[in-house]
Amino acid sequence: MVISFRTKAIIGIALIEALLLSILIVSVLSFLRDSNQQQLLRHAKTTTSTFAAMSADAIISHDLDRLQSSSISLCHNPGIVFVRIIDEQQRILIQTGSTEALQAPFVITADLNQATSNVFNASQVIEAGGINYGSVQIGFDISYLEATLSKAEHWSLGIAGLEMLLVALFSMTLGGYLTKQIAQFTQGAEDISRGDIGKQLRVRGRDEIAQATKAFNRMSLAIKKSHDSLEDQVKAQTAELKQANQKLQNLLGEQSTLLDNQSVGIATVQDRKILWCNPAFINMLGYDNLQELLGCSTRQFYLHEADFINMAQAYQALPDKEILRRDFEFVRKDGRAIWVDLNGSRLPIEHQSLWVIVEVTARVEAQTALHRSEIKFRALFESTSEAIFLLDTHGLADCNQAALKIFGCQSKQQFCTITAADLSAPIQPCGNDSTLLLKQKFALAQQQGSLRFDWLCKRLDTGEFFPAEVLLSLVQYDGQTQLLASVWDMSERVAMMQEIEQQAKTDYLTGLCNRRAFIAFAERELEHARRYQKSLAILAIDIDFFKKINDSYGHSVGDLTLQKFAAVCHEVLRESDLLGRIGGEEFAILLPETDAHQAQETSERLRKCLSECRVTLPDTAISVHFTVSIGITLFAGGTTDIDDLLNRADSALYQAKNNGRDQVVMGSL
Repeated sequence: MVISFRTKAIIGIALIEALLLSILIVSVLSFLRDSNQQQLLRHAKTTTSTFAAMSADAIISHDLDRLQSSSISLCHNPGIVFVRIIDEQQRILIQTGSTEALQAPFVITADLNQATSNVFNASQVIEAGGINYGSVQIGFDISYLEATLSKAEHWSLGIAGLEMLLVALFSMTLGGYLTKQIAQFTQGAEDISRGDIGKQLRVRGRDEIAQATKAFNRMSLAIKKSHDSLEDQVKAQTAELKQANQKLQNLLGEQSTLLDNQSVGIATVQDRKILWCNPAFINMLGYDNLQELLGCSTRQFYLHEADFINMAQAYQALPDKEILRRDFEFVRKDGRAIWVDLNGSRLPIEHQSLWVIVEVTARVEAQTALHRSEIKFRALFESTSEAIFLLDTHGLADCNQAALKIFGCQSKQQFCTITAADLSAPIQPCGNDSTLLLKQKFALAQQQGSLRFDWLCKRLDTGEFFPAEVLLSLVQYDGQTQLLASVWDMSERVAMMQEIEQQAKTDYLTGLCNRRAFIAFAERELEHARRYQKSLAILAIDIDFFKKINDSYGHSVGDLTLQKFAAVCHEVLRESDLLGRIGGEEFAILLPETDAHQAQETSERLRKCLSECRVTLPDTAISVHFTVSIGITLFAGGTTDIDDLLNRADSALYQAKNNGRDQVVMGSL
């Protein structure tokens, strides 16, 4: 059962008030009883003492009549129930009053709680001259006192009931007020949850609830502001994502020719689905064309479900700019299983990655065969193309011919006299000492059974370092557990990956950075200039009548012209200046820390040098002359981006063309 806040408030206040009233009533009644008891005790003591003194003379003179008369007179007083006089031998001399009270045993009463039948018993010794003549026993009526206390109790309970009623009414009023305010907050919160962001509540008064209502209204406005800001951010990020995706598609288009001619399989993947792959990838997996694979899940390539799951886990933990490398058993379209060396890394576009596969079925099968038989192990040991050697507790125990060739060693005897550290660079790329790191790798391989890692090796003959991939495996050989080290020289693959990365940033004809790389570098320089308030200039350059050169002399001469242009620019410009080919015969130059005068001077010097150079046609004495038009714009601070600077430089370039070409025009800021 759910108890409302209003009910809780009424019950809580009522309990507190009941407790306080109980304490007050008990205290007052206790005070009244104590006060009346003290008065009764004083009255009883005074009366018995006075009557005992009056009775002493009558007892001494044996005047029982006077003693009887005094007793009757005393008993006629209101509040006196009986009077009894006894002598020193406890014989009753005189007694008068209530027969019932006289018949009851006489016990001196110390307080009201000991009184019986509403009679308070008091006694006083009758003395004269130090002689005890007996005692006086008087019974006092306390019924009126009990009636007074009972009446006080009734009045207290009545007042308490009335006060509880008033408290209940107050609690209901207060609870209703608070419940109404809470209901307003609840309704406001529900309205916000249903989408009425920015909901405002009515403010009444200036008390704490009014302050809380104002705080709720401020919070609601803050939520609305944050919601609006978040929507703007989502829209902006969505636009940036679309733009970045378009740039990536353009980049892939530029790289397609290069990647199509690679002997290794290359593919781009988004959310584990094929976006693009080169012919080598298609042929390696036995498919007919690219259309069969576009949009397909990469799950169909994995022979084992567990491998597909493990690759997902490893990729999720992969840091940016790192390469994930694994061997997996893939299945071709015709159902034949093959082993591939799979290498992947993240692309700048979210959820996209680049993968390179090399079929290593022979290598994997060779490694498997090594574990089956020592005879087969020796045959494969000597015939495989990768470097293989054994390590026992004493050091290098054996190696194959490929190891001698890869590490530049003359003989196995010489090879077995060195240590694994001699085959390594002193310091690995991670910055750790090779000797200490090798001990850790060996221990981990023995613990796990196998370990694959990258390593920087050293040739013994030339001392040259080369990157390699190393696989350490525990094997049984000659009745002993030894470590089998397989080493693959990764120089060609690393060089190929570096070449792919370089070609993605470089114009293949002129060797200059392409548009994507130029803009990326220029954005960093622009941010540097903005942060440190440096000057910066952008030149937009176009070779005049370049189409005419192509049409008149052929595209080969046009290519020579572009290459000549790049060479002259490198001679004129500083090392800190950046030259990029934006497209066709269009170029851009970034001049860091360059003001208007310096930019004008550099542009004129470059224009003059280009107008004086000649391109000689192959196998002829004919030379081609060309000129350029140059547009200049300057960075003047503010929030200007690189696209805006390039557009302003292009505008100045068009003005130079319209003015007759072969000239420099400074654009407006």
